[in-house]
Amino acid sequence: MEIAPPTNQELQKSVEELRQSLSLLELAKEELKGKTAFLEAQANASIDGILVVDHEGRKILQNQRTVDLFKIPKHLADERDNTNQRQWVGGVVKDPQQYFEKIAHLNSHRNEITRDELELKDGTILDRYSAPVVGEKGQSYGRIWTFRDITDRRRLETQLFQSRKMEVIGQLAGGIAHDFNNFLTVVLGNAELLTTTAGSGDAASPLRKIREAAEGAAGLTRQLLAFSRRQVVHTKALDLNEMLGDFAQMLRRILGEDLRLDMDLAAGLPPIDADVGMLEQVMLNLSVNARDAMPGGGSLSVRTADVWINAMEARIHPDAYEGRFVRLALSDTGHGIAPELLPRIFEPFFSTKKPGQGTGLGLATVDGIVRQHRGWTLVRSRIGLGTTFEIYFPAAAQAPAPAPPTVTGQPNGGAETILLVEDEDAVREIAQMILERQGYQVLAARSGVEALPVWAEHSDRINLVVTDMVMPGGMTGRQLAERLIAAKPALKVIFTSGYSEDFVSKGFSLVEGVNFLQKPYAAGKLLGTIRACLDAPVHQAPAPAGTNA
Repeated sequence: MEIAPPTNQELQKSVEELRQSLSLLELAKEELKGKTAFLEAQANASIDGILVVDHEGRKILQNQRTVDLFKIPKHLADERDNTNQRQWVGGVVKDPQQYFEKIAHLNSHRNEITRDELELKDGTILDRYSAPVVGEKGQSYGRIWTFRDITDRRRLETQLFQSRKMEVIGQLAGGIAHDFNNFLTVVLGNAELLTTTAGSGDAASPLRKIREAAEGAAGLTRQLLAFSRRQVVHTKALDLNEMLGDFAQMLRRILGEDLRLDMDLAAGLPPIDADVGMLEQVMLNLSVNARDAMPGGGSLSVRTADVWINAMEARIHPDAYEGRFVRLALSDTGHGIAPELLPRIFEPFFSTKKPGQGTGLGLATVDGIVRQHRGWTLVRSRIGLGTTFEIYFPAAAQAPAPAPPTVTGQPNGGAETILLVEDEDAVREIAQMILERQGYQVLAARSGVEALPVWAEHSDRINLVVTDMVMPGGMTGRQLAERLIAAKPALKVIFTSGYSEDFVSKGFSLVEGVNFLQKPYAAGKLLGTIRACLDAPVHQAPAPAGTNA
């Protein structure tokens, strides 16, 4: 059977249909190019690294962010085959074995979706996400990977966690110091009473050693209180450069002949509101640490600077805030601190030193003191290259009023009546015994609530109230003082506590040796403070109502 050749009309129709098909194909091709260009532009504009590969390991899509995150050389990034680039990335990740095992696992489990973190050798942390690329009919085309840099977020989370952990530890340390100071008050009080009766007999030497041990323990609790930020701060307008200049001679003695001290103090520093004794403690602890980190010699550099912290810089550290600050930096050339230990160096009793070479409270004390001064500390260290501590103190807005002088000299007794309020039986009993031996009339109570009926019966003859700050029963020493002063404005009050807070900023001034006694206190300190308070002019400002100690 013969097939008739197509007619001219049929040929023209076929040609027209072909032209239309080609036109549609060109349109589809242009549309595909446009969509591809749009997709690539969108991918390159993303803050995430994006990589799409097929099942044969060929790159379908890779944006510039991926190249930048892994620092991929251009010749590898331009290769369509992903094999060489994958080997490159395996060399920059912290755990290459885990990286390659992850890829192998997903190649054999094509439908699995995963999300985890990938850490690079340079410390970069990436949020890594991977999912299959699936078509409308369920066909699998390959796999997409995305990588987001979360290094800053992880660092801030770690700092926040560390800050919260240190706050809890501080509360625990402060509570321990509070209770321990009560015990030490009893030990010191009884040792002093026995010393007065033992004279120079056989018991004098053991009693002296008991007192020395108790005073040493009291120093340890002071460090705990400084760490927990429950120690009274006596601030004044201070020129940090002047303080460092005065401290330089002691620094040189601490460092010894084998270590060099370099001081670079910036001119024109603004003053800071600071407790001189506490800042000297900071310098002492940091310089001792620096000396111990350089057993073979080296140098310690002390620098100061006037700096301004802006909003962006303040976000880097959870304790930072905007404003003008004085920066104190101490840099040693010692052996450095391992990165995994840096987050723990401010914890109390954590130490990188050998047993017997430190209490583990040095840096904890530094951190507590700096925080009490509304500052913060940054630490940088590299193994073999030394350590730098940067401390930021807020510049003083105005000079604070000078603190009243502390009591000196040998105290005398008296015949006045004192209301003694203390919940710890042993502390109350030893304080009462010391006072009564000096001729005072003592009315004792275990709590603020128990003190009220005593006051109601004897208020006309009570000259002074000595009360603990924190007591059970629903009434603090401050609340008790408010009620008694409201009834007798001329009443004088001395507060005591195993730990204390700085009430100056809350409108209530506590001054050691004037209207406040820090436990543990010796008999002489107790008697001296009471005598000075009784002899002082009548001027007792009532504590603000509604505030608790």
